[in-house]
Amino acid sequence: MNGDSLVDGKGFVMRAVRLNTMLSLPALAIVLGCAAALLDLPAELWKGLWAGIAIYTVLGSPVNFWLQRRTMAPIAEWLDADAPGGELAQRAFAAMILFPQRMAIGAALAWITPTALISMGMELYFPERWTAWDAGVLVVGGAAAGFSVGVLTGYLVKGGEVFARVRNALATAVGGAEERRRLAPRLPMRAKLLVALTGSCLVPVLFAILIALDQGPRSLESFALSWTARVLADLPAGADAA
Repeated sequence: MNGDSLVDGKGFVMRAVRLNTMLSLPALAIVLGCAAALLDLPAELWKGLWAGIAIYTVLGSPVNFWLQRRTMAPIAEWLDADAPGGELAQRAFAAMILFPQRMAIGAALAWITPTALISMGMELYFPERWTAWDAGVLVVGGAAAGFSVGVLTGYLVKGGEVFARVRNALATAVGGAEERRRLAPRLPMRAKLLVALTGSCLVPVLFAILIALDQGPRSLESFALSWTARVLADLPAGADAA
């Protein structure tokens, strides 16, 4: 077992899981808010949507937990080891360096994947009523929620006090700077910038497109009605509107 100031393996895993669970609420609010703002769904489709969310939560949560546990397995093993060091510490250090990135990707996929699957399920159960527009709005909402939660998860994992203590302890356990540099996986800055800029630029653009598509026909119809009313008002008295 490592130092008393460090959490054990189970505690480490549960803290990460609680973090994901806590951030699930704002992510769900983003998805449902997007659907409520841009979709005019009847009560039957809303019930189907809620049923899809419930089914995915029951079936997908264990899978998500298993994937998270697998990501953290080397770290948890090192925290629970009686004599941590050597290869065990090296594997845990490499996993800890990648931990924020993997948690961020997992959190993002945990919202992009279900919205796509639920959209497919809605298409199967309501083929005549669930349209491509409905599916597009739901998937874009999932992408927005996934990117937002992924970014927050990555930052909170990096800055969290418990995670930072484990990271510092692992850095001490593996040795000097040269050894840490050798073990640390490298991610080019270009790749980091590409991911950050793609997410921060793509999501607002997709939302802008959806809003334009949603409001465009209404604006055109309003303009046509206003123009027709103005023309009729300018007609001389007794003139034939036809």
